[in-house]
Amino acid sequence: MIARVGKIIMNFDIKGGGQPLTMISGMASDLSSWSLQVPSFALNFMTICLDNRGTGKTDTPDGPFSIEVMAHDTAKLLDVIGVDSSNVVGFGLGGKIALEMAITHPTKVKSLVLCSTTAMPTPPEVDLLRAMRSIIEKREGRASLAKLELEWTLSPRYLKDRRVAEGVVKARMARISGTSDDALLRQIEAVLDYDASGRLQGVKCPTLVVAGSRDRLVPPDLQRQMSEEIPKAKFLSLESSHMVLMEAAKDFNQNGIGFLMEQGA
Repeated sequence: MIARVGKIIMNFDIKGGGQPLTMISGMASDLSSWSLQVPSFALNFMTICLDNRGTGKTDTPDGPFSIEVMAHDTAKLLDVIGVDSSNVVGFGLGGKIALEMAITHPTKVKSLVLCSTTAMPTPPEVDLLRAMRSIIEKREGRASLAKLELEWTLSPRYLKDRRVAEGVVKARMARISGTSDDALLRQIEAVLDYDASGRLQGVKCPTLVVAGSRDRLVPPDLQRQMSEEIPKAKFLSLESSHMVLMEAAKDFNQNGIGFLMEQGA
Protein backbone atom coordinates (compact mmCIF):
# COMPACT_ATOMS: atom_id res chain seq x y z
CA MET A 1 0.00 0.00 0.00
CA ILE A 2 1.10 3.57 -0.53
CA ALA A 3 0.02 6.88 0.99
CA ARG A 4 0.99 10.50 0.53
CA VAL A 5 2.46 11.77 3.80
CA GLY A 6 3.29 15.43 3.52
CA LYS A 7 5.60 15.79 0.53
CA ILE A 8 6.55 12.11 0.24
CA ILE A 9 4.93 8.83 -0.74
CA MET A 10 5.32 6.15 1.93
CA ASN A 11 4.98 2.40 1.49
CA PHE A 12 3.33 0.35 4.22
CA ASP A 13 1.53 -2.94 4.80
CA ILE A 14 -1.28 -3.91 7.17
CA LYS A 15 -1.95 -7.41 8.45
CA GLY A 16 -4.28 -8.85 11.10
CA GLY A 17 -6.84 -7.05 13.23
CA GLY A 18 -7.32 -5.57 16.66
CA GLN A 19 -5.37 -2.77 18.33
CA PRO A 20 -2.84 -1.07 16.00
CA LEU A 21 0.82 -2.06 16.27
CA THR A 22 3.29 0.00 14.25
CA MET A 23 6.58 -1.79 13.48
CA ILE A 24 9.55 0.40 12.49
CA SER A 25 12.55 -1.21 10.78
CA GLY A 26 16.26 -0.71 11.22
CA MET A 27 18.80 0.93 8.95
CA ALA A 28 18.49 0.21 5.22
CA SER A 29 15.83 -2.41 5.98
CA ASP A 30 12.39 -2.40 4.42
CA LEU A 31 9.18 -3.66 5.99
CA SER A 32 10.11 -7.28 5.18
CA SER A 33 12.55 -7.16 8.10
CA TRP A 34 9.57 -8.05 10.34
CA SER A 35 8.84 -11.28 8.45
CA LEU A 36 9.56 -13.45 11.52
CA GLN A 37 7.35 -11.28 13.72
CA VAL A 38 4.26 -10.35 11.72
CA PRO A 39 2.71 -13.85 11.53
CA SER A 40 2.66 -14.03 15.35
CA PHE A 41 1.85 -10.41 16.16
CA ALA A 42 -0.91 -10.22 13.52
CA LEU A 43 -2.85 -12.90 15.42
CA ASN A 44 -3.36 -10.35 18.18
CA PHE A 45 -2.91 -6.93 16.57
CA MET A 46 -3.39 -4.94 13.39
CA THR A 47 0.26 -4.73 12.38
CA ILE A 48 1.38 -1.70 10.40
CA CYS A 49 4.84 -2.15 8.85
CA LEU A 50 6.43 0.63 6.82
CA ASP A 51 9.44 1.60 4.77
CA ASN A 52 11.31 4.54 6.32
CA ARG A 53 12.16 7.45 4.05
CA GLY A 54 14.93 6.48 1.65
CA THR A 55 14.25 2.75 1.93
CA GLY A 56 12.18 0.28 -0.08
CA LYS A 57 9.28 1.84 -1.92
CA THR A 58 9.13 5.01 0.18
CA ASP A 59 10.42 8.18 -1.46
CA THR A 60 13.95 9.53 -1.00
CA PRO A 61 13.39 13.28 -0.79
CA ASP A 62 16.16 15.86 -1.07
CA GLY A 63 17.84 17.20 2.01
CA PRO A 64 19.24 15.65 5.19
CA PHE A 65 17.41 12.97 7.14
CA SER A 66 16.95 13.05 10.90
CA ILE A 67 15.38 10.78 13.49
CA GLU A 68 12.99 13.61 14.32
CA VAL A 69 11.82 13.88 10.71
CA MET A 70 11.36 10.10 10.39
CA ALA A 71 9.35 10.04 13.63
CA HIS A 72 7.17 12.80 12.16
CA ASP A 73 6.78 10.73 8.95
CA THR A 74 5.51 7.76 10.96
CA ALA A 75 3.13 9.82 13.10
CA LYS A 76 1.67 11.49 10.02
CA LEU A 77 1.32 8.14 8.23
CA LEU A 78 -0.83 6.98 11.14
CA ASP A 79 -2.94 10.12 10.72
CA VAL A 80 -3.40 9.41 7.02
CA ILE A 81 -4.57 5.84 7.58
CA GLY A 82 -6.86 6.89 10.43
CA VAL A 83 -4.97 5.59 13.48
CA ASP A 84 -5.25 7.91 16.47
CA SER A 85 -2.99 5.92 18.80
CA SER A 86 -0.82 2.85 18.28
CA ASN A 87 1.44 0.48 20.12
CA VAL A 88 4.89 0.94 18.57
CA VAL A 89 7.82 -1.47 18.16
CA GLY A 90 11.17 -0.37 16.80
CA PHE A 91 14.47 -2.11 16.07
CA GLY A 92 17.84 -0.36 15.82
CA LEU A 93 17.34 2.85 13.84
CA GLY A 94 13.61 2.10 14.08
CA GLY A 95 13.94 2.00 17.86
CA LYS A 96 15.30 5.53 17.86
CA ILE A 97 12.42 6.62 15.62
CA ALA A 98 9.94 4.91 17.97
CA LEU A 99 11.57 6.55 21.00
CA GLU A 100 11.37 9.98 19.36
CA MET A 101 7.71 9.38 18.53
CA ALA A 102 6.98 8.63 22.18
CA ILE A 103 8.68 11.88 23.22
CA THR A 104 7.41 14.29 20.57
CA HIS A 105 4.11 12.64 19.57
CA PRO A 106 3.05 11.14 22.94
CA THR A 107 -0.65 10.85 22.08
CA LYS A 108 0.27 8.63 19.13
CA VAL A 109 2.12 6.01 21.22
CA LYS A 110 0.07 3.80 23.54
CA SER A 111 2.94 1.51 24.53
CA LEU A 112 6.48 1.06 23.32
CA VAL A 113 8.88 -1.82 22.63
CA LEU A 114 12.50 -0.81 21.92
CA CYS A 115 14.86 -3.50 20.62
CA SER A 116 18.63 -3.32 20.16
CA THR A 117 18.71 0.45 20.48
CA THR A 118 19.67 3.32 22.77
CA ALA A 119 18.87 7.02 23.03
CA MET A 120 22.15 7.97 21.34
CA PRO A 121 24.73 6.05 19.28
CA THR A 122 27.07 3.89 21.33
CA PRO A 123 30.85 4.07 20.79
CA PRO A 124 30.85 0.80 18.78
CA GLU A 125 27.94 2.13 16.68
CA VAL A 126 29.86 5.31 15.94
CA ASP A 127 32.88 3.27 14.83
CA LEU A 128 30.78 1.00 12.62
CA LEU A 129 28.76 3.80 11.05
CA ARG A 130 31.88 5.81 10.25
CA ALA A 131 33.45 2.71 8.69
CA MET A 132 30.29 2.11 6.64
CA ARG A 133 30.34 5.72 5.50
CA SER A 134 33.95 5.30 4.38
CA ILE A 135 33.11 2.15 2.38
CA ILE A 136 30.28 3.96 0.62
CA GLU A 137 32.32 7.07 -0.13
CA LYS A 138 35.22 4.97 -1.47
CA ARG A 139 32.78 2.89 -3.56
CA GLU A 140 34.13 -0.38 -2.20
CA GLY A 141 30.85 -2.18 -2.90
CA ARG A 142 27.81 -3.54 -1.13
CA ALA A 143 29.46 -6.89 -0.36
CA SER A 144 32.11 -5.15 1.75
CA LEU A 145 29.42 -3.08 3.42
CA ALA A 146 27.24 -6.08 4.27
CA LYS A 147 30.17 -8.16 5.52
CA LEU A 148 31.40 -5.41 7.84
CA GLU A 149 27.91 -4.81 9.24
CA LEU A 150 27.26 -8.50 9.85
CA GLU A 151 30.57 -8.97 11.64
CA TRP A 152 29.23 -6.54 14.25
CA THR A 153 25.60 -7.60 14.36
CA LEU A 154 25.47 -11.40 13.99
CA SER A 155 26.69 -14.11 16.33
CA PRO A 156 30.06 -15.50 15.14
CA ARG A 157 28.62 -18.97 14.45
CA TYR A 158 26.82 -17.60 11.40
CA LEU A 159 30.08 -16.41 9.87
CA LYS A 160 32.42 -19.32 10.70
CA ASP A 161 31.17 -21.57 7.88
CA ARG A 162 32.10 -20.03 4.51
CA ARG A 163 28.93 -21.11 2.73
CA VAL A 164 26.69 -19.91 5.54
CA ALA A 165 28.61 -16.63 5.67
CA GLU A 166 28.23 -16.14 1.93
CA GLY A 167 24.50 -16.79 2.27
CA VAL A 168 23.93 -14.25 5.03
CA VAL A 169 26.01 -11.63 3.21
CA LYS A 170 23.95 -12.15 0.04
CA ALA A 171 20.74 -11.93 2.07
CA ARG A 172 21.83 -8.65 3.64
CA MET A 173 22.91 -7.29 0.25
CA ALA A 174 19.45 -8.09 -1.09
CA ARG A 175 17.77 -6.35 1.84
CA ILE A 176 19.83 -3.16 1.54
CA SER A 177 19.40 -3.06 -2.25
CA GLY A 178 16.28 -0.95 -1.72
CA THR A 179 18.35 1.84 -0.16
CA SER A 180 20.63 3.93 -2.37
CA ASP A 181 24.12 4.88 -1.24
CA ASP A 182 22.98 8.48 -0.88
CA ALA A 183 19.97 7.54 1.26
CA LEU A 184 22.07 5.20 3.41
CA LEU A 185 24.60 7.96 4.04
CA ARG A 186 21.77 10.19 5.22
CA GLN A 187 20.39 7.47 7.50
CA ILE A 188 23.89 7.04 8.95
CA GLU A 189 24.15 10.77 9.64
CA ALA A 190 20.69 10.74 11.23
CA VAL A 191 21.81 8.13 13.77
CA LEU A 192 25.17 9.82 14.42
CA ASP A 193 23.42 13.13 15.10
CA TYR A 194 20.72 11.75 17.40
CA ASP A 195 20.73 12.17 21.17
CA ALA A 196 17.59 11.83 23.27
CA SER A 197 19.46 10.84 26.43
CA GLY A 198 18.39 14.02 28.22
CA ARG A 199 14.73 13.62 27.29
CA LEU A 200 13.93 10.07 28.43
CA GLN A 201 11.74 11.33 31.25
CA GLY A 202 9.44 12.52 28.50
CA VAL A 203 8.46 8.95 27.61
CA LYS A 204 5.16 8.59 29.47
CA CYS A 205 3.89 5.29 28.05
CA PRO A 206 4.66 1.76 29.30
CA THR A 207 7.91 0.64 27.68
CA LEU A 208 9.78 -2.64 27.21
CA VAL A 209 13.48 -2.48 26.32
CA VAL A 210 14.74 -5.72 24.76
CA ALA A 211 18.47 -6.36 24.43
CA GLY A 212 20.56 -9.17 23.03
CA SER A 213 22.78 -10.52 25.80
CA ARG A 214 25.73 -10.76 23.38
CA ASP A 215 25.13 -7.50 21.50
CA ARG A 216 28.55 -5.97 20.80
CA LEU A 217 27.15 -3.05 18.81
CA VAL A 218 24.62 -1.81 21.36
CA PRO A 219 25.83 -3.36 24.64
CA PRO A 220 23.01 -4.60 26.88
CA ASP A 221 24.24 -2.64 29.90
CA LEU A 222 23.67 0.60 27.98
CA GLN A 223 20.19 -0.55 27.01
CA ARG A 224 19.47 -1.43 30.64
CA GLN A 225 20.69 2.01 31.67
CA MET A 226 18.27 3.61 29.19
CA SER A 227 15.40 1.55 30.58
CA GLU A 228 16.20 2.78 34.10
CA GLU A 229 15.81 6.38 32.92
CA ILE A 230 12.42 5.83 31.27
CA PRO A 231 9.70 6.19 33.95
CA LYS A 232 7.53 3.15 33.09
CA ALA A 233 10.10 0.87 31.49
CA LYS A 234 10.98 -2.77 31.95
CA PHE A 235 14.20 -4.39 30.72
CA LEU A 236 14.52 -7.82 29.11
CA SER A 237 17.70 -9.57 27.96
CA LEU A 238 17.43 -12.40 25.43
CA GLU A 239 20.10 -14.88 24.34
CA SER A 240 21.18 -13.23 21.10
CA SER A 241 23.56 -10.88 19.35
CA HIS A 242 22.34 -7.51 18.05
CA MET A 243 20.02 -9.32 15.62
CA VAL A 244 17.38 -10.25 18.18
CA LEU A 245 14.59 -10.32 15.59
CA MET A 246 16.32 -13.21 13.83
CA GLU A 247 18.36 -15.05 16.47
CA ALA A 248 15.75 -14.89 19.24
CA ALA A 249 12.59 -14.43 17.15
CA LYS A 250 10.42 -16.86 19.13
CA ASP A 251 11.37 -15.37 22.52
CA PHE A 252 11.04 -11.82 21.22
CA ASN A 253 7.60 -12.51 19.81
CA GLN A 254 6.36 -14.25 22.94
CA ASN A 255 7.63 -11.58 25.33
CA GLY A 256 6.67 -8.68 23.10
CA ILE A 257 3.11 -9.91 22.66
CA GLY A 258 2.84 -10.67 26.37
CA PHE A 259 3.99 -7.19 27.33
CA LEU A 260 1.62 -5.48 24.91
CA MET A 261 -1.31 -7.61 26.07
CA GLU A 262 -0.53 -6.64 29.68
CA GLN A 263 -1.02 -3.02 28.67
CA GLY A 264 -4.54 -3.79 27.49
CA ALA A 265 -3.65 -3.79 23.81
